[in-house]
Amino acid sequence: MSDKPVVLKLSAEQAHQLMNKLKNFAVEPIAHTQFRAKYQNHTITLYNSLKLMIQGQKANQIANDLGFKTIAIDGPSKNTSKSTSKNSSKGTNVSPLVAKSNTIGSDENGNGSYFGSLTVCATYVSQDVISRLQQLGVKDSKMLTDSKILSLSPILKDLLPYELYELVPERYNALQKQYNQHQLKAIIHNFVITELLDRLSASNHVDHIIIDQFEPAANYFKHLNGQTRITRKNVIITPKAESKSLAVAAASIIARSAFLKSLSTLGKPYDIQLPSGASHKSDVVAANIYQKFGLEGLEQTAKLHFANTNKAIALATTKGAH
Repeated sequence: MSDKPVVLKLSAEQAHQLMNKLKNFAVEPIAHTQFRAKYQNHTITLYNSLKLMIQGQKANQIANDLGFKTIAIDGPSKNTSKSTSKNSSKGTNVSPLVAKSNTIGSDENGNGSYFGSLTVCATYVSQDVISRLQQLGVKDSKMLTDSKILSLSPILKDLLPYELYELVPERYNALQKQYNQHQLKAIIHNFVITELLDRLSASNHVDHIIIDQFEPAANYFKHLNGQTRITRKNVIITPKAESKSLAVAAASIIARSAFLKSLSTLGKPYDIQLPSGASHKSDVVAANIYQKFGLEGLEQTAKLHFANTNKAIALATTKGAH
């Protein structure tokens, strides 16, 4: 069964590196493209917009081989087989002993914001760095200021093994046509956890994997049906995990930092600082973007299925953006 095409947004530097890497496999480009290649029975197309498309039987594998992180979404979760998890909808309690064990923690950010990327991070916290994290003041990112988060994140990245995935709005909007937000989050959580486990050495023993609960465990694993690789062993899904586990707290800080940076990065081409959240302020900013750049501007910066989109279009067309 063929993978769905992989679509990625590259930087100018990434595009240059890709073209150098595949120059011996180049074929004649088509309209609106700057580079095409036939590589290992796959068609690789780089558009003028720096959008990259990889088509073929193993598109995700080729993307990873070329150095691009992708989420292997193998199809909607239609499998009705029962999950082996016995966690209830209330989640699993995390004892102090578990919280202080060698733990992978996973958390996401940006899912409630109209603008910006959806970011998911998993970190590995061993027992020997717990005191250091406490000294640094690591805690639930919702209890920290954004400036504190931005200063802590690079320290944590240097200190801890971690895996971070940023789902930019353009890709999010494409996937949203097939998957709801909970499905996407489950798939990405599983992806970053599995990737991190792959990178940890044999000496990095993992006692538990704690995920901040956004769905009951049974639903979480149901969303993963059809995925090629699913991490189930030692997984604990619990509400408010950021306040129970330093690993989840650290992950929440790195994910939040990446989300905040996405607001600046995504807004830069439009000469605007994108706001966090989904309030009327977001409607006004979105209306301005829509007036100047049309729906494409919102596709590149916002999660279109939010109600803010219709509000912004109405504001732009009837009253004008202020």
